Amino acid sequence: MEWTVKINRTKVIVFGTNKRGIRNFNFTIAGNNIEIVDSYKYIGVYFSSKGSFYKARSHLVSQARKAMYLLYKQQPTFNNDLQLKLVDHTISPILSYGSKLWSYENTDIIEKVHLECLRKITKVKRAPLPICYTPNLAATH
Repeated sequence: MEWTVKINRTKVIVFGTNKRGIRNFNFTIAGNNIEIVDSYKYIGVYFSSKGSFYKARSHLVSQARKAMYLLYKQQPTFNNDLQLKLVDHTISPILSYGSKLWSYENTDIIEKVHLECLRKITKVKRAPLPICYTPNLAATH
């Protein structure tokens, strides 16, 4: 079996905050220059050259919001228990995807979407919902 690299799909990301000289450096494979990028999506997780996973978390939030919209649009008549179970099996896995990488950073945007989802189910406006129901998203995957 021969290993081939698709040059047009290959990118290089250099991690670190001090990259003054790296822009003048060329990465090549078989004489072809490889593009240097500031962020790269690998297996569904965005990696940033600065080491931050903010873009990864933001992407998960947008995906979870889409799923949340579809869930409530399709199933508005389900009881609360069933809706909570659906959230645990659809929204929570989206929000916690790749959490082993980004969970040490600020997870406020993840928690905000999760609480918004639970508020829609329970029809609670601003009560301290974390007392009612909060799985540890970072520990689920």
